[in-house]
Amino acid sequence: MSSPVSDKIDTFLRPLIASKQPYSHRPFVTLTYAQSLDGKIAGPDGQQVQISGRESSELTHRLRSMHSGIMVGIETVLNDDPQLTARFVPNPSEVSQPIPVILDARCRFPLSSRLMKNYKAGVGKRPWIVCDSGMSLAKRRIELEDAGCRILVMPTKGTGRFDLLPLLDRLNTSMITHLMIEGGARVISSFLNTPKNTLDLVVVTVAPVLIGKGGVEIVNENSTPSPELLSLGTETFGKDVVFACKVRHRDWKFS
Repeated sequence: MSSPVSDKIDTFLRPLIASKQPYSHRPFVTLTYAQSLDGKIAGPDGQQVQISGRESSELTHRLRSMHSGIMVGIETVLNDDPQLTARFVPNPSEVSQPIPVILDARCRFPLSSRLMKNYKAGVGKRPWIVCDSGMSLAKRRIELEDAGCRILVMPTKGTGRFDLLPLLDRLNTSMITHLMIEGGARVISSFLNTPKNTLDLVVVTVAPVLIGKGGVEIVNENSTPSPELLSLGTETFGKDVVFACKVRHRDWKFS
């Protein structure tokens, strides 16, 4: 059942998401994260910190429900053990949950994670694990696949980082038409700092909290120039302020 908050969330989000897949070579990509007033997304050493309030968390869950895939890095899985499902939404049992896509070059994905438990319980989708193509990982890739994961093998050429455009093309051909990037800092920075067109929409929640020295930042003095953002709207949800921006690039399509 809807509520005034869920109606407000829908009014804010629906105009932002392309209703159809606008590209032939990659999904429509939304990047979202919550940060403190001092620009931190986590505590020292990546420690999980509750930043968002209830209402903006509901917005994040609604945003999840509007995407066919949701991507995080393996450090987020190891540190936070997230579920990556849309739970704080009206009628959650009727929602098509997003496919969790985990960037995990060294195949460290824990089979005891809540992502696997949710999949086996039928309340979450099968995790997709993006692993490096190195032969030394072949045994572990088989173990993950036998446990129920879908394995996507992509080269990192010894860097531990995946080339984003071939990865997005691979996801697109696998029927992920709308992809949500949710963390952690390394993954978010990779998408923000790549010179290629990999993003369409950026949704940032700013909460009235301070994390202080040692907290994890998205942007620092070593960051490369980020893409130009054009504001689409700002809204207050509880005590938090949510900013929505589109990314300006020449092949932008918006409907």
